[in-house]
Amino acid sequence: MIRRLLGSLSCLYFLATPLRAQTYEPGLLVQANGDTLRGEIENSFWTEPPTFIHYRPTATSPSQLFQPRQLRALSFTGGRSFRYVIVPIDHAAETRLDRLPRGNYFEVRTDSLLAEVLLEGPAELLRVTRPGATHYLLRRPSQP
Repeated sequence: MIRRLLGSLSCLYFLATPLRAQTYEPGLLVQANGDTLRGEIENSFWTEPPTFIHYRPTATSPSQLFQPRQLRALSFTGGRSFRYVIVPIDHAAETRLDRLPRGNYFEVRTDSLLAEVLLEGPAELLRVTRPGATHYLLRRPSQP
């Protein structure tokens, strides 16, 4: 009985997985070589930096998969945008009290990722959310 129940639940899971709703929104992709692609981007409402991007030129065309290193930027017409940057991130930063280390501990490594752009202008305000902490980075084009 339990074996049948587990079997039917696993079948249901695998059948329902492709039926998950995909939210494509109009937007722009700027590739690393400078080409700009206008079309639809799957909005996964990322909280952490995305590891891949689904793009399709039209609603009826098949989607293409892009990795962050293949892009300079992406933006949705609704206003949310991301930029591929190389930034120092403290991987030991933690805001969850039960996981705080004892003493002063930090582990800063340079990461290349898609950071969310919160503010553009003479200085950019970027947000990178990692498990345990959110990092806000202020960048000026002429300074590191």
